[in-house]
Amino acid sequence: MRRDERGMALPVVVAVLTILFILVSFLVSQSVYSRQAQNLYWERMRAQYAAESGIALIQQRLEREPNRIKSDVFQINGLKVTTEILKPENSYIQVRATASGRFGVKQTIQAEIDPHTLAVIRWIR
Repeated sequence: MRRDERGMALPVVVAVLTILFILVSFLVSQSVYSRQAQNLYWERMRAQYAAESGIALIQQRLEREPNRIKSDVFQINGLKVTTEILKPENSYIQVRATASGRFGVKQTIQAEIDPHTLAVIRWIR
């Protein structure tokens, strides 16, 4: 090794390691962000299906006890679902279900139900 090249290996190794560290840090942060986005999407879907199930449970209760119209709270697949019977419009029963999940996720779905057949006439999302 010549005298003017002595000590060049250390700065080159430090520069390469710094670039590798930055690249690995970026990849790890992107992976974590992607995982968080995936978890939120999954929880949102779970909450939406739980809210729809809450409306189905209200339909069943109305079928068994048509005169007992009241709001209720259910646990569906570990999610809290709050249902409300709203004032009827256009002679339909309006039901709103809100499901609360992890990470602060909430999904609300509203439906108009025919009082005679108890079929969902219209979904309001």
